[in-house]
Amino acid sequence: VPPTEVLLVAEVVSRSSLTMDRTAKRAQYAESGIPVYLVIDPFAAELAAFSDPSEGTYRAQHAVGWSEKLQLPEPLPALVDGSQFPTLDTRPGS
Repeated sequence: VPPTEVLLVAEVVSRSSLTMDRTAKRAQYAESGIPVYLVIDPFAAELAAFSDPSEGTYRAQHAVGWSEKLQLPEPLPALVDGSQFPTLDTRPGS
């Protein structure tokens, strides 16, 4: 799928992918112009949405804990309920 047709990329953090998901992939998706990048982190019990890509970075970021709901920005005005995700006991690398 060409990046210009992708509205959202969602990643679930695993023990081995924390750094890749939070930095390298985020930069790649921003550089490609993906409007929204959603990171689901079961170790931190956190949802993070990155949006408004410009020059290889996302200019907007919003994160909430599992007990909250995350409102995704345009072009996907959806609500993500963090309480629906399981929490894992240890951070990657622990």
